[in-house]
Amino acid sequence: MKSFDFVKLAEENNLQLVEVTQGSNGYPRGIYKAIVGFENFKDAEEMAEKNGLEIVTLRSRDGWQFFENLGRTYSPFDEYDVYPTDEYDHYTSISFDDFCAQEDVQGTLATAGDFDEMLAMLENYKDIFEQIEGLEDGEVVVIHRESGEGEIVKKEYCHYHYDVWQYGIALVEKA
Repeated sequence: MKSFDFVKLAEENNLQLVEVTQGSNGYPRGIYKAIVGFENFKDAEEMAEKNGLEIVTLRSRDGWQFFENLGRTYSPFDEYDVYPTDEYDHYTSISFDDFCAQEDVQGTLATAGDFDEMLAMLENYKDIFEQIEGLEDGEVVVIHRESGEGEIVKKEYCHYHYDVWQYGIALVEKA
């Protein structure tokens, strides 16, 4: 596919073009174009199949102008890529009884030193479970372990930023 076709394809689909370099240090060498900015993996698959392109994972370090190609990919990123388990607890749709058993609510409450501490524990469990009850298809609740802050997030992603790295699902010409 010619560069012009890449530009046209990206523009027609409201996607972005990025430049990819060969090598892993972000310096320019063998530069080529890639299309990024997909909202879901299915759209990337359909566009790749229709145009004879390959789906890859790209990454770029903060401050780099170029991306590097990490290779062929067959699935989107998931919430564990974006919200790692060493920092976050993940919750999917679950019944009240299963939640209480999973979190050992009664056992935890038994460790409270007073009613104020017990009430704070109950409020925390209640907040988490209310978020779980609000989940829709394709969503999970993630709770930051240190801050206790939680939010409802998507299960699948086509791009994300973690630490100093930016990752994205992209389309490139087949090698």
